[in-house]
Amino acid sequence: MRSSTKFFSLCIFAILQGCTSLPKPSTSQLVLTQAKSDAEVLKYVEAQQDFSKRLQQQQNKLYSRHSFSQIEEVAFLADAKSAPLAKSAAPDSEGNSITNNQEASVDEGGIVKRYGKYLLILKRGKIYVVETKDPLRKVGEFNVQQTEKHYDSWYDELLIYKNKVIVIGYSYALNGSEYQFFTIDADGQLEHDKTYLINSSDYFDQSNYASRLVDGKLVFILKNMPVKSDAKEDSDDDANLVLPTVATLNKDNSLTDSRDLFSNHTIYNPLLGTYRPHMTSVVVCPLDEENFECSATSVFGGYSADHYVSRNAVYVWNSGNRHVLALPELVDDQITDMLKLGYLQEDELSVVYRIPLPQDNVQENSDVTAVALKGQPLDQFSFAEKEDNLFLVTRSYPLDKEHPYSDIHTPYPLETYALSIPLSEFSNTVPHIPEENYLRLDPQNYGSHWGMVNRFVGNYLLFSHASTNNIPQSLLTIADPLNFQIVDRLETEFNIAQIYPAGKNAVLLGNTIKENTYSSVTATLQLEYDAPIMIDAYSQTGSHLAESRSHSFFYRPYEAGGIAGFPVGRPMEGKSYKREGGKFFQREPIVDMNYLTLDEQLFIQPAGALEGDRTVKWSNPNKCTVSCTDWYGSARPIFIGDRIFALLKYELIEGYLSGGYVIEKQRINFGASD
Repeated sequence: MRSSTKFFSLCIFAILQGCTSLPKPSTSQLVLTQAKSDAEVLKYVEAQQDFSKRLQQQQNKLYSRHSFSQIEEVAFLADAKSAPLAKSAAPDSEGNSITNNQEASVDEGGIVKRYGKYLLILKRGKIYVVETKDPLRKVGEFNVQQTEKHYDSWYDELLIYKNKVIVIGYSYALNGSEYQFFTIDADGQLEHDKTYLINSSDYFDQSNYASRLVDGKLVFILKNMPVKSDAKEDSDDDANLVLPTVATLNKDNSLTDSRDLFSNHTIYNPLLGTYRPHMTSVVVCPLDEENFECSATSVFGGYSADHYVSRNAVYVWNSGNRHVLALPELVDDQITDMLKLGYLQEDELSVVYRIPLPQDNVQENSDVTAVALKGQPLDQFSFAEKEDNLFLVTRSYPLDKEHPYSDIHTPYPLETYALSIPLSEFSNTVPHIPEENYLRLDPQNYGSHWGMVNRFVGNYLLFSHASTNNIPQSLLTIADPLNFQIVDRLETEFNIAQIYPAGKNAVLLGNTIKENTYSSVTATLQLEYDAPIMIDAYSQTGSHLAESRSHSFFYRPYEAGGIAGFPVGRPMEGKSYKREGGKFFQREPIVDMNYLTLDEQLFIQPAGALEGDRTVKWSNPNKCTVSCTDWYGSARPIFIGDRIFALLKYELIEGYLSGGYVIEKQRINFGASD
């Protein structure tokens, strides 16, 4: 047992025979209580591993297409101290954010960051440094992967703190998350400091980001399926609980300086029944410290745990695995017994944890608290901490025994609600949110369960979902969660795909199709005054939204109005793939950066586009060895002061606003050698 690790428990460990001396859980009252040692956690893990293997064997006989992942484990070396990080001494990067972050003062890991006069661009396993002085100049390119032998890794996120450049990636070959540290100097040159490998599951999410930078602290999320390590046959030692460890990855691919990742680790054990438990860890690493020393708080739940980071706290939304109960062929006597004892639930019980972030020179209660509710979030935009409340959007799948997979697949029953929870309601006694506190968002029997979009803008919640009538339209619900009311419902003649704040108002982005021709659509929604009003809409034929991640949009306010940029795809003639010499080639899409200006009344004026490369290019994915797909996209609008830039694949293009249109000034192909 590690003396620095604290364990808290609901006493939910007695699942299988042999553990009956432990108290059984209560689904009516969830309470976090302190366990005596990590032995209780180990018993829980052993029981769940046994149950999971048995359930997998049983399920594979019935439904081969629904398999469970096998537990994998990374072997790390003996304990040792880690090498210190170099002290930061260059100009501070704070205030230089060019990223469309969800929360102010919470920077999200992305593919392009600003460091003074330089832009650092992460693409296909390399960091490209471009100086933004006139003329644009490529300073250099640097390989992220520093080992002599290449391995299957994906580098997705970039953060800069002072003169520290941090790259976050995941290695499938090494079964762990990589944290690469570089130092950048005044000339834009990068020097590699350390590569840390942390055993974990893949952090990738279609919309969310794994890392944040908050007040000089690196905050990231780890997901692990906790396992027990069996003692050697010739040893009297008991089995141990395998928790996240960190090791230095060297150029020769060796791992050294292995140690416990966390200097202080608090674990809260399961409040929910789940047959496949995962531990979600919120990790905080002060970047001004000499060593890569991190603290962590871990909670248990199913694999699908969504998270949201505010300036003050990290929220983790965990759900149990209820859908196994909808498979009658799998519900044997043992599962029935577990259900009676409360280890699996028939309802949709979820838990939202509030994990406070350490505040400098502030004595804040650092206890983890939680609330229990039904359903699951759509994404990170289903959360918003505003003053003394947490606003949430939850989608609930009522158990439909006629359709066993109704809580996994659609179009079976779905209900969507808004919640406003005072932060004072969060407690270690984990109160249940009363049914009367759920504000129904979607009218019954309306719309598809796909294409749902949500965003909190000011005091309003904007929730949209597509129609099921095979024509491009969405129903936009405008709600006021704090006052528990639906303010308005608006039908749009296009599918809403993205919602963004524009000051105190909102911009809606989407697509429509007519006579087999796509058009991208932009609309503005006035929210600043008493009654929300759709002000204007603009449709551009022959284009479609090129990317879905939130960083692909940026709105820059001016003294009167503002300008918005977002990438659009253009139609291509001919095939999108081909085979030559037994090799597969993909045609790279045509992407432009579109610009629109908004006046003070939110009326839209098209402002042209900075065009991407029109050269027909084919890529061979098999030729690439590291980060072969742009999972986080490759196009970003960038505004630095009054200057306008567009990142389009391997090109950085500068434009200027003249007569209401963005005109190209210069461009540079920083990846010409690739």
